[in-house]
Amino acid sequence: MQAFPAEFRAGDPTRVYLFHKKRSSTYNFLHPFVSALDYKLARFLYSSHVPKHRIDEFFRDNIFPTNSVSNPTSRISFRSAYTLYNQIDKMPTAPSWHEGNVNFRLALGTKFYYRHIIDCIKYLLRQRAYKDSLVWAPVQEKNAAGERIYHEMHTGSWWWEAQEELPVGGTLIPVLLASDGSHLTNYSGDKKIWPLYMTIGNITSGVRNSPSMNAWVPIAILPTIPKRVNHIPGYSIETQEAESLQVIHHILARILRPLTETKCQLGIEMICADEQIRLCFPRLCCWLADYMENATLHGLYNNVCTICTVPAKALGDEDKYPDRDHQTYAEAYANSDSLHSEGVKFVDNALWTLPLAPPDLVRGDLLHNIYLGIIEHMMDWIQGFLTHHNRLVAFDFIWKRLPPYPSFKPPGKAYRSITQWTGKELRDVGKVILASFAAALRRNSDQERPSGDQIQEFNQAILCIRYLSDFCLIHTGKTIGYMNYYLQSFHRYKDLVKEILEEKSHFNFPKIHLISHFSDQISKYGSLPQYSTEICESMHKELKDAYHRSNKVDAMLQILQNYTRSHAFAMR
Repeated sequence: MQAFPAEFRAGDPTRVYLFHKKRSSTYNFLHPFVSALDYKLARFLYSSHVPKHRIDEFFRDNIFPTNSVSNPTSRISFRSAYTLYNQIDKMPTAPSWHEGNVNFRLALGTKFYYRHIIDCIKYLLRQRAYKDSLVWAPVQEKNAAGERIYHEMHTGSWWWEAQEELPVGGTLIPVLLASDGSHLTNYSGDKKIWPLYMTIGNITSGVRNSPSMNAWVPIAILPTIPKRVNHIPGYSIETQEAESLQVIHHILARILRPLTETKCQLGIEMICADEQIRLCFPRLCCWLADYMENATLHGLYNNVCTICTVPAKALGDEDKYPDRDHQTYAEAYANSDSLHSEGVKFVDNALWTLPLAPPDLVRGDLLHNIYLGIIEHMMDWIQGFLTHHNRLVAFDFIWKRLPPYPSFKPPGKAYRSITQWTGKELRDVGKVILASFAAALRRNSDQERPSGDQIQEFNQAILCIRYLSDFCLIHTGKTIGYMNYYLQSFHRYKDLVKEILEEKSHFNFPKIHLISHFSDQISKYGSLPQYSTEICESMHKELKDAYHRSNKVDAMLQILQNYTRSHAFAMR
């Protein structure tokens, strides 16, 4: 392993900040609770979703005499649901929320909520729970053969190059953002929430992406764009979309502005979990989102690549195209020039003010791009090919009888009988599809022996599926070369699949093109699984749980309050 040159003193502290010396001898770690029993009872009553009236009944009925020595509730600091929640609200929490108002033409006075992003960075850096999982400087790791290894973010080339631009003694703080809209209601209603989450790349990915570690914190609740309304004279659907998108970008610019201010560029001293103070330089390095979310953030139309300028009709080809030049887009916007031919919407994009070019914020999303994208399409191609060669019944027979083994749950029924798949289930599909497909093409007693031409087709189809299903995921210079080879081989054999597709079907869709950018991202930013939007789906659970605790009427403030309380217990 090659460490960053010592003369740069990357990640070195400027001075010591001993927590225990800053506290008095009577400091109470469980404040505002007076004892461990007091804290545990409060945590139990809150996390168990005990209704407030039942908590009041527990104390009002005097189940245990308050003057009894053996009474376990005689040493607690609350005697009702009201006093319990007051105590919980006194617990140390993440940075406070601020309220803002924006005016959509069809929804005046729409509220949104946000936190100061620099305060959230400081909050994460000083959490003792992450003390043993923090990384302060980049490294170059190599295996026994001398090949460069890419896994965590600090092993990629971006951190190394960014650290070289900092002054001596500076500490880089990579800032990761993630956003994804979600429904709050499951069966009825249309209540939605659009949270924006943040974490820092100094926390290793195993801890950072573990839901139980709470390393991702929401920094904004963006306003949901009003539904479009037809038949408004002089106010077309396109105008409604453009104005609503511009409002969202104004909000994003307000949230991200601290990262571009001079104070942030010159460095900010921050207290870290290891009781050291460092001169920190926060730098936005990625934004996790699915394709549709990225199109909104980058101000692009659908069915274009968010990274490069590939034409929509060439998305299924393997040719390379230059990255999008958003500086040119900003100049065109200032001159009121249309960029519709480039697939760019006429909007003042908040990402144009950032030091990092917007295409560099996009990451390979395994959940939506591979599992819910490529694998799902691949299964449709496989079923079409098997139907064409009368092998679908054999495939269903094999698929239903797959045995279980560690980390794999067998489906138990034919693939075509399942109407909706989750990302986890499709990840399991990728583990067994090649073997199941190859077995379905073998000769059996119910089918005729395949001809020589069919055998050649079968072999090419197996290779095509193999190259697509093996396209990922461990990273050295050699495996990145394998990924590029597999992609090239898939394009060489894909016409075999195209022959059995429906008329006018094609490969020109963004998800199959985006995988061509994976290899470049790995060498710069580390392994792809750490950037999967699966973490967004798990983070939504906390906000949805907070919504279910509310009375469902103007629930946003209640959601934030309930989430803050749950987070305070989780971080204690």
